[in-house]
Amino acid sequence: MKLFRSNAISVSVFKWFLLYNFVLLSVITFAYYKKTTDQINTGIAEISQKNVMQAADHFGLLMKGYDSVSKSIIGNLDIQRLLSHEEPNPAVQAINGLTLQNILGSIYYSRDDIIGLYIITNNEKVYSYGSYTHAIDEKYASTNWYKDVKKSSGQMTWLGLQKKSLIDMIHTEPVFSFGRTLYNIYENKPIGIVLIETEPRGVMNTIDNLHLKYQGEAYVLSENDQLLAYSGFLEKKPPNLIDIPPFTEDEHTKLLNTGGILAVVEKQTPLNWKIVSLTPNSNVNIELDKNKRFIALVLGIMVMISIGISIFFSRVITSPIKKMVHEMKQVERGKFNILQEVKSFDEINYLIASFNRMVSRIDQLIERVRFASISEKNAQLHALQSQVNPHFLYNTLDMIYWMLDEKENEQLGNIILSLSKMFRYSSDWEHSDVTLHDELEQISHYLTILQARADGRLSVQMDVPEQWRAIRLPKMSLQPIIENAIIHGLTKKEGSGSLSLGIEKVDDRLEIHIQDNGVGIPLEKLAAIHAMLQRIAQKEPISMDLEQQIEPLVEQGIGILNVHRRLVMKFGPHYGIRMESVENVGTRVSIFIPLNTSNKGGVV
Repeated sequence: MKLFRSNAISVSVFKWFLLYNFVLLSVITFAYYKKTTDQINTGIAEISQKNVMQAADHFGLLMKGYDSVSKSIIGNLDIQRLLSHEEPNPAVQAINGLTLQNILGSIYYSRDDIIGLYIITNNEKVYSYGSYTHAIDEKYASTNWYKDVKKSSGQMTWLGLQKKSLIDMIHTEPVFSFGRTLYNIYENKPIGIVLIETEPRGVMNTIDNLHLKYQGEAYVLSENDQLLAYSGFLEKKPPNLIDIPPFTEDEHTKLLNTGGILAVVEKQTPLNWKIVSLTPNSNVNIELDKNKRFIALVLGIMVMISIGISIFFSRVITSPIKKMVHEMKQVERGKFNILQEVKSFDEINYLIASFNRMVSRIDQLIERVRFASISEKNAQLHALQSQVNPHFLYNTLDMIYWMLDEKENEQLGNIILSLSKMFRYSSDWEHSDVTLHDELEQISHYLTILQARADGRLSVQMDVPEQWRAIRLPKMSLQPIIENAIIHGLTKKEGSGSLSLGIEKVDDRLEIHIQDNGVGIPLEKLAAIHAMLQRIAQKEPISMDLEQQIEPLVEQGIGILNVHRRLVMKFGPHYGIRMESVENVGTRVSIFIPLNTSNKGGVV
């Protein structure tokens, strides 16, 4: 709420842009919902109508095949001949019965979906053929289906789906039954009936595919409005039939919406069946609810995208102004940094360019004043330095060396000569980078002095192949390490001490190892040194407490930490100094430098 009450330009731009997007999205969403709702309602009705029409066509083809099967029985001349007159001879009757069974068998095997074929004569003789033994119901003459077929006048009587066989007491599986009267074609009088029972799968699958998804119903009515089949025949009870208005002569499809139900009725010709598909409005509402959830999801996503776009454009518009305000505050604190090039609206670009010119002029004036002040201080420092001429000291040390040489005091002469060369090397900082050879020569002078002082108690071993002596590194990188090893490691050790310097190539870097057998470093101080080295490598600020912990290990002037800092600045954070130490065993200091000693971190 504080954000929306703010008068900042970024907040204002964001609010207005978001309001515009929200209104636009609301209008588009409402129009889309109205359109999709109408399409869903129309689509469901069209799909129902197409399904019913397809079912009607399928029923027409299926029943046409069944009608052909029945006609192949009633029109068979052999069947007509065998049933047209009574045969008194039992033997001949048996032969005729086998002949009829053979004829029915040939018709039975003409289709895969026939379960049983039955011929029932007027004198109550039953001839049948099927895939199993039949047990004929003796009370069939009193059943409704038998009476309906008898009075059909030769037309097909569709009996529909049945839970079990109408005449066979053994067959208890569902069947689809139909029959017709069998006439003597020579005398045109009825001589019996034909009953055919088939697999119900074709009818059941067609009727089950009629209703849309779940909760819908479908059923089929005969010409006399008798229920022939309905969806879920095996699991459900017969449905409640709706009132269907009469069809006109040219009308084949009716679309009704009564009692919360969408009904599609298709009249199938020439069977004159009525195929009915019922879809509750709740089923339609399910689709509408899905549509609502989808629209709500899309709207939510669009709102989030709109918020993101609003924030983006708000920042694009106001970011240059914020930068300029920030730079103004920096100018107030005395930091005269010029803004980078910002591409925005012309007015903002002009404002920033004017501000940059103003800050640049102020910075130039301050730089002139600072330069004048530095020049004055440099002049004073130069005057002080000129009072002590380093060449005077070099010449004096050389003179002492020659005087000692004349007196044949070779040891003291060498010490004075080493001191003179050390002083020349350390005072010449015209070049901050030197070769490893120069550093080793400086160390040899330094060790000459210390070995003379140690009086044989210090042994030194240096193993540096000639191929690495041309590698360049910052000046005075090795002497502070050697000095630290002798002063803090070897001088505190009782007895003689040893110092070794070696070099090895590891991947793309050189590792210079300086190892002593001195007193080592306590774990607490070693951990503090590691922490300090890590902070230097990561360019993190160093606390006073940490600096005080390792202060005894750092020499005055150029110390071990200063060497590490210079190496990191020169070559990067992956190089520098690594330390290993075991108390009362010794210390090993490793200096990592790259083989390609180009400057990666800055100027040292």
